[in-house]
Amino acid sequence: MISIDNDYYNIELYQLLVQLRNDIYEKTERALFKDIIKKSNGQVSVTCPIHKRGMENKPSCFISENGLVHCFSCNYSGTIYSMISELLFNKRDGGIKGKEYLLNNIKGGRVNDRKKQMEKFLSKIKRRHEPIIQKEKRVVSQEELDKYAYIHPYMYKRHMTDEIIEKFDIGFDNNYLYMGKKIATITFPVKDLEGDVITIIRRAISFKRFFIERFIEKPIYGLYEINKMKEQDIYITESIFNCLTLWTWGYQAVALIGLGNNKQIDILNKLENRLFYICMDGDDAGRNAALKIKQKLKNKFIYNIDMYEGKDINDLSKGQFERLKNECKFKRG
Repeated sequence: MISIDNDYYNIELYQLLVQLRNDIYEKTERALFKDIIKKSNGQVSVTCPIHKRGMENKPSCFISENGLVHCFSCNYSGTIYSMISELLFNKRDGGIKGKEYLLNNIKGGRVNDRKKQMEKFLSKIKRRHEPIIQKEKRVVSQEELDKYAYIHPYMYKRHMTDEIIEKFDIGFDNNYLYMGKKIATITFPVKDLEGDVITIIRRAISFKRFFIERFIEKPIYGLYEINKMKEQDIYITESIFNCLTLWTWGYQAVALIGLGNNKQIDILNKLENRLFYICMDGDDAGRNAALKIKQKLKNKFIYNIDMYEGKDINDLSKGQFERLKNECKFKRG
């Protein structure tokens, strides 16, 4: 029997995690909790489901019989309730959905042999390579977006105009739950090529951090907007703020929300008759990423705009950016 926040469940902790592992795979096709190991003190150690996409080599996450969770590698801390909310429902709700899941789904009973459980689990992983029915994509409802339909002075501090705020449905949320506390964030809805909002990226106002939903493919911010505009020139940036600054200056841009990955580049490669300007940050990481992007954008006309050392687009005036743009060398991808 285990207890979580004074709730008691007639099930062993190990058995609970085995069932949770299988349910996560059935719902999300993510292979988490690769190793689940009982400890003599009643704790269970598991391969952490939070960092390295759950694929760490040695278990570094410990879960106690009173439902506390802590990873000594990534410092993730929470309860089984909050962990389930994040892993199964992609929610940071303080464990509300996790508690509902346990109340509705956990059944007691004898713990099956660990070897048999692992064999069953691994057989499910192998079936990932078999044809499967495409799951319906998640779409953020208009009702949820309406909750954030507010203007905050921070938007103007970051040089966003009313036109840009409206065009990209940028909003404000004063109740985002982070580390057990509510914080103020700017919300950036992200649309796919069909115009459906597939996720909301947030940026804290009081400190420098973006929040992206876990376990989703990293999207391209501005993809729908540039496809709708049908302009030939597309500017590729790292951050949402850089992307929006270019839009404010009259340039159609996208943000890779980082240094870019193969799937993002594959999507850009499908945009026909486009001329790309790569505008990564002026540091080693940005320059290396620009080279990789240039190599992968095949059969495209490409300019690489070299930023000043240690600078990004938001450190420049429009005139400075245009001088760099005019100085860049024309290259073929």
